[in-house]
Amino acid sequence: MTTNFKLRTIFGGLLIFSALAVILSTHLFYLWLTSFFLALVLSYEYHTLLELREIHFPSSLLYIQTIFIFGALIFGLSWLVFFCIFFSLLGFWGIVYGVALLLNKKKGQIWGRFFATQMLWILLPTLLFVCIQQLPHGHALLLFLMMTIGLTDIFAYFGGKIWGKKKLMPSISPGKTIEGSLCGLLASLVGGFLFHFFSPIFSVISIFFLSLFTSVISQVGDLTESYFKRLAKVKDSSQLIPGHGGFLDRFDGFLLATSFFFGLLVLFYSVSWPEIFHSLLKNYKTQGFFPIDFFR
Repeated sequence: MTTNFKLRTIFGGLLIFSALAVILSTHLFYLWLTSFFLALVLSYEYHTLLELREIHFPSSLLYIQTIFIFGALIFGLSWLVFFCIFFSLLGFWGIVYGVALLLNKKKGQIWGRFFATQMLWILLPTLLFVCIQQLPHGHALLLFLMMTIGLTDIFAYFGGKIWGKKKLMPSISPGKTIEGSLCGLLASLVGGFLFHFFSPIFSVISIFFLSLFTSVISQVGDLTESYFKRLAKVKDSSQLIPGHGGFLDRFDGFLLATSFFFGLLVLFYSVSWPEIFHSLLKNYKTQGFFPIDFFR
C-alpha cells in the first residue's frame, strides 16, 4: 500500500466524517460556516488556476463577493432578501462586464467571464448546500446527494483502476475511463435504491432518474475541473488535502451536481420557490442564526 493511498484513505475518511457531522447538524450556522469556508477556499484555488494561465485580475474582488454574500445572513437579512442580493450581484457583474467591454474589450471579456463563472460555479452551489438542508427532508436530501456523488467518485476511481481500458476523454483527463465511469454510474443507482429502502421520500422511478442524472452531471463537473487544470498545466488545483490535491479536486462533482439537483427538485418534484422561501424563513426565525445568542 503506497503512502499516497494511505493519505488518500485517511483524509478521505475525515472528509466524509466531517461532511456527515455538518449535514446532520440541526442548526443553520454550522452548514453556513462550512459553506462559507468552502466558497473562500474554492475561490482561492480557482484564482490560482487562472493565474497559472496568466489571466490576471484582483483576487480580492472574488473574496469580497464571497464575504458579502455569505455575510449578509449575519446581519439578520431574510433569505428572500439574501437571494435578491445574490442575483443583483450577478446582474451587477453583467453591467460591469458591459462597461468594461466598452473601455477595454479584452480585459472586459476576461473579468466578466471569470467573475460570472465564480458566481455560478462556486458561490451558487455552496449557497444551495444551505438551501437544500432547510427544505422538508433536507438532511435526507443532502445525504442522498453526498452518497450519490461519493459512490460515483469512489467506484469510478477503483473501477477504472481494475477494469479501465478505453479512455473517456483523454485530451481532458487521461486517467478517466469509460469502464470506470460506468462503474460509478452503476454504484450510484444501487446506492439510490438502498436509500429509497431506508428513506422512501421519492418513488422508485424518481430515485432512479435522480441517481442517474446526478451521477452523470457530477462526472461532467469532474471533467470540467479537469479541463481547467489542463489549461493551467497542473495535476491538482492545490495541495491543501494530502493525498487528494485541492478542494476543487474533491468538490468538483458536487459543484455542478448540486445546482442541477436543486433544479430538478424545483422543476419536477413539487418543490416551489414559495415553499423554499417559506421553509428557509421559518427555520431562520425559529432557531435564529447563531447556535448561541451572543447578544443576550
